[in-house]
Amino acid sequence: SNSARNSAVQARFNKRDLTSAIRCDLLKPRKRFMILHVTKDLMMSSTARSHAQSQGVEIAFANSMKAAIEKLQSGSYRLCLADLQMPGLEMEQLAEVANQQNASTIVYVQHVQVDTLEKAKEVGFGEVMTRGQFNKSLGQIMVAAKSSEGDAP
Repeated sequence: SNSARNSAVQARFNKRDLTSAIRCDLLKPRKRFMILHVTKDLMMSSTARSHAQSQGVEIAFANSMKAAIEKLQSGSYRLCLADLQMPGLEMEQLAEVANQQNASTIVYVQHVQVDTLEKAKEVGFGEVMTRGQFNKSLGQIMVAAKSSEGDAP
């Protein structure tokens, strides 16, 4: 039914739901919990870094597609955050490499970029958010990352 579909969509962005989605999704065999954030946005990098540091989670940054692919292929990262508005970012390639490496993905873009949001869902990213939702969820993402750290061998 339509109302069931709407409540399912609503639940996706429900905080409690997001935490459990991230925790289940991130239980990959890795020694350390490391996050890769693909962005050229210095403000967003700074915000993500301070949230990660407050939880004691390791975060690294890639400001080019080449750097993002190289870092992901190292196999060290369990979560990839990506700004889909970064110049030169290729969604299909990023999703493919992240999935090959068993890295969960949370990507974001301005809410007005409806086509990009739709395409991001199609290419296989785990969570697709507006920039506003991502900003609001950053603290929660780091808490979830920290709490799933102990679950990895």
